[in-house]
Amino acid sequence: MPLKRIVIIDVGSNTIRLILVRIGENGNYKIIHDLKESVRLERDMGEEQIIKPDRMEKAVQTLQMFRNLCNALHPEEVIAVATEAVRRAANQQEFLDKVKKETGFAIRVLSSEEEAHYDYIGIIASIDIKDGLLVDLGGGSTELISLDNGEATDAISLPFGSVNLSEQYELHDTVQKKQIGALNEMLLNTYSSVPWLAEKKYPFLIGTGGAFRNLGKIDRRRKDYPLEIPHNYRMQASDVWAIHNMVSSSTLKQRSAIKGLSQDRADIFVGSTAVISQLLEYCGIEKVAISGYGMREGI
Repeated sequence: MPLKRIVIIDVGSNTIRLILVRIGENGNYKIIHDLKESVRLERDMGEEQIIKPDRMEKAVQTLQMFRNLCNALHPEEVIAVATEAVRRAANQQEFLDKVKKETGFAIRVLSSEEEAHYDYIGIIASIDIKDGLLVDLGGGSTELISLDNGEATDAISLPFGSVNLSEQYELHDTVQKKQIGALNEMLLNTYSSVPWLAEKKYPFLIGTGGAFRNLGKIDRRRKDYPLEIPHNYRMQASDVWAIHNMVSSSTLKQRSAIKGLSQDRADIFVGSTAVISQLLEYCGIEKVAISGYGMREGI
């Protein structure tokens, strides 16, 4: 078949991303463009689970920009999906209707099972690890998938991520010991409630998402690692804990100066590293592999 170009738009809880993919005759693909914009749909949703008007407007503005790009690129197909923040929003239909009216994008809201499936598809073909715990840490949810000889045997979506944890436990700037203590207790209680999570000894935690990419980038800067290749970068659990201890004991200004940490993640990164470090401890995992691929590539 002739070359085909597809645009995939991912409306996440923290960022909205666009990738332009060129698919070859054998089904192989190459990412031509990869763009993102921090939108924070998850911010201030509160107990009523409402996407706030300013966040909705920011999302629409970003998607209008992406629509203009699509008009210039002329892809054969555009696929737009949304995950946890939109999935959970009480005003989901209002958001979808507004996006459709003002940008023309018909967004499909993925179920947590679909999101986990696409994570699995996107990662398993791109990394040489067949046994491990696959983790997609987003702004409003965390997907866990158990891999056994390359097969996804169990999966769960946990209702927390970098953005909503940072709001709930007030982790944006200076973090108090009682805050991080309460967060750690909640995380360990949640992990212990997943029956299959403690049943297997995982040789690797395989991480995908912006939090993991930033984690790897910080580690490379700390070690003066000579190559800037985020995909399949390997770390030890002790490296993750060192970074977690560093960011959780620093102010927002200090975190903003950390080499490798994106400015738009400095205020939510303590929540990210807490999720990862506590999961490593609970499961007794010593090695971390970071994937540059995930749900978008799986789609």
